[in-house]
Amino acid sequence: MRDGYNPGVLTALILFLNVSSWVARVCFGEPGLPYGGLALIMADGVFLRVVLIGSTILFLHGVIGRAALTDIQILNAILLFAFAWIAESWRSGIFVRPRQSS
Repeated sequence: MRDGYNPGVLTALILFLNVSSWVARVCFGEPGLPYGGLALIMADGVFLRVVLIGSTILFLHGVIGRAALTDIQILNAILLFAFAWIAESWRSGIFVRPRQSS
């Protein structure tokens, strides 16, 4: 890791953090999507990044080969869509269906 200025961190703080906060505020809660959907998206993101970073570290340390790394990365992309499909299908889409206004 480097010390000092990192333009990626600055971009994340100024742009991505603000946009993500705004999207969460607009899309979730009353009368939007349930907060369970937000929790599902965050858990999905954390899990997929652990797989992504973990497999890359294993490759860099020589534990797995290039073919295994490629297979894991492809499976990781498939899991993104699989989790979205499961969220849509499970319990009639309780996590992803907008709330009915009364």
